[in-house]
Parts: sequence; C-alpha cells; structure tokens
Amino acid sequence: MQNIAIVIPSLNPDEKLLDVVGSVLSKGFKTIIVVNDGSSSEYDKYFEHIRKHKECVVLRHYKNLGKGRALKTAFNYFLNTYPEHIGLITVDADNQHHIDDIVNCAKALEANFLSSNKD
Repeated sequence: MQNIAIVIPSLNPDEKLLDVVGSVLSKGFKTIIVVNDGSSSEYDKYFEHIRKHKECVVLRHYKNLGKGRALKTAFNYFLNTYPEHIGLITVDADNQHHIDDIVNCAKALEANFLSSNKD
C-alpha cells in the first residue's frame, strides 16, 4: 500500500476527517492527499493537524469549487508528484467508507496492477 495514494476532498470538516486520516495512516498508507475545497477559516485547525503528518499533503482551493474540481486538483497533483505510484483511492471526509473496504480496494488495485504487468 506504499504505492497507492488516498485522496480526501473536504469542505468544512469535523472530527470525522481526523478519524479518516488516522485510519488510513494506521493501515500503512504513506501518501494522503487532502483537498481543502474552500473551507471557512474556522476549520483550519483540522487541516493544520493533518499537515503535521509527513505522509499528508493538504491542497487548498481559496473558494469552494465543488467535489469534482477538488478531485481533479488532487488527481493532477498526484500525477505530477508521484509517478512511481500505481494508483489512488478516493475516500469521503465524513468517515463514510469503512477502513476495511479501503484496504480491500487497495489490495485489489495492487493485484490488478501486478497481474497486468507480469511481462
């Protein structure tokens, strides 16, 4: 899972965002891209907390551009910054996706990558 990034778009998050980040960190993911999609300054504390982890990067839109644009921002950053990675997984900031499902998705991505690159 070291060559798979986690992308988390977020607008005006709460403690659940920290739970999501903590869960993916605990499972060994080494690249976490969080997009602050124009959150109010009262939510800066959550993004500052995330920045303390060396595995995390926080990208910021100065105004809300929507989840689709936040994902595109993260995808562009990913493609330009992590050419050695095999892919990424998008995760909601509200803890909607269970960590076991995220890990299973990562395992399937790794297996698919390995089977398609056997040559």
